[in-house]
Amino acid sequence: MPNQLVIRPRPNQGENLLGFLLRLANENGYYRHGAIFKVLGLKPQKGAFNVSSARFNEFMAALAHALCMGTNTLKSLFLPTHIDDDLPLSTVKSALCPTLHICSTCLSGKDGFIRHDWQKCHVTHCQRHKVALIDACPSCLQSLQWNADIFDGCSHCGLRWHDYCALPHPSIPSYQSYVETLQGDKKQTYLEALYSAALMINKPYRFSNDSIGSWRFNNNESQDLFNKGYWLLASKEHQVQFFNALQRSLRDSTTAISTSTLKSLSHPIKQLPNLQLPAAAFTVNIDTLLPCKVFCSLSDVQASKLLGITPAELNQLARQDVISAAINNKMYTYNLEHVDDFLGTLLNKARLSTGAKSQDWLPLSELAMESQQFFFNFGEAIELILKENIPLFQRTTTRSLKELYVSKSAIYSLLAEHEHSQFNRLFSQSELRAYFCVQQIKIDALATLFAWEKVCVNRTWGQYTHKSIREFIDSYLLLDKWCKSRPYPKATLFNYLKSQGVLPVEGHDAYQTKLHVFEKSEKLMGSIALFEQCWRKSKQPYLEVEPH
Repeated sequence: MPNQLVIRPRPNQGENLLGFLLRLANENGYYRHGAIFKVLGLKPQKGAFNVSSARFNEFMAALAHALCMGTNTLKSLFLPTHIDDDLPLSTVKSALCPTLHICSTCLSGKDGFIRHDWQKCHVTHCQRHKVALIDACPSCLQSLQWNADIFDGCSHCGLRWHDYCALPHPSIPSYQSYVETLQGDKKQTYLEALYSAALMINKPYRFSNDSIGSWRFNNNESQDLFNKGYWLLASKEHQVQFFNALQRSLRDSTTAISTSTLKSLSHPIKQLPNLQLPAAAFTVNIDTLLPCKVFCSLSDVQASKLLGITPAELNQLARQDVISAAINNKMYTYNLEHVDDFLGTLLNKARLSTGAKSQDWLPLSELAMESQQFFFNFGEAIELILKENIPLFQRTTTRSLKELYVSKSAIYSLLAEHEHSQFNRLFSQSELRAYFCVQQIKIDALATLFAWEKVCVNRTWGQYTHKSIREFIDSYLLLDKWCKSRPYPKATLFNYLKSQGVLPVEGHDAYQTKLHVFEKSEKLMGSIALFEQCWRKSKQPYLEVEPH
């Protein structure tokens, strides 16, 4: 295609690449930068603006040819300004503003152009004129658009930049001017800390250290957040004051969770590096940094620590809708208020029973180990306790599930009564291990010996149908599971049954793995009943035949 660029301006040092294309389009009678790509015979692609992309080199070669410039000369004008865009900020994935930012004073003058630094979120003021950058029209408040009219004024209401007078500030804010004194790793460390501190100011009660996709604040909001974030970084004393204020606020907003437990929470502020920064030019009232309503965001690890259970058990509660949670990228986050309400619900149900701990009591923190023997996970078991209004107990006033108890006999009876409702899905090997109280080798032996039907989930992992498991449970008794909740040893019962002529199921796998499986019969259950009767009397039943 013949070169249709009649006017071929040269890029300025520090000019934004997209801004230069708009200026090039504007001077050649086009309205958007996409027209330049058509002139060059290329398709508009994001890779053309990424200095680390092969598309960038291809685009630079085509643009340099159209401008009658050397490719390396053209690239040297854009690379220094764009190379910092690849700084791997851990908290904010991109330090570039999602919207256009300009200095209206610069563009109102002759030969004005859009600087690349203006598009960085932490650059909120024009270095030359000391005026705040704008991302919206001062007249109609519409967001500025990437089109050729931006060099003259607003494309929405027609405001011209030469008719608008921006008021200069006495100096560039400290958070922005300090960046200019840094290079390399020091610059990256400072910017990561600045963005992290600013985000903490925006959401001070976020205890879960989540990454943010991009900076979503307008320029006025950014100025306020970065100013306060810089103040937070400038002194360790400021961070201590901020954290103490957080703790006081959380303490006043919770009723069930104890103050000492709250102190165990680790806030991301403790991860901020120690930086030797020039003092902030202003002071901040701590009370203005904290919103009136406490919305404390916790990770599953942090929230489970407050309750005295595991993160997996907490997430099971969320899946059963026993406690509210938010899911982001398959990760659960919890609001302190909801955690406090859940714990308060359990505490209100618990009866205070002073004195020695009952042998029949089971701590709620250990409930999962018992409920899995009935195919109930922790969340399902807690849901059943609340639904059936099973009594809870506590020896002393407590704030943890480790010191809340449920009657073993009551929960066993409840779970056994509802066990049939769990046979409506596939069972994983881990669930079967917990249910039958055996190691994996015995699960494999049982599956082979009794031909359990297996459904392949992927090439290396499968689950067993509830029909196969139900048929086995209805027809056979596994001593490992039977004796788990009884006071006598499995070996003693096994030897007694053999002495009564009640023999286990035979098979190579049963012999190799020492499976103690018996076919259910009246003789089996009668022998067990007689054994238990003797055990209660002497704890040592008489064996008529010496064990083999």
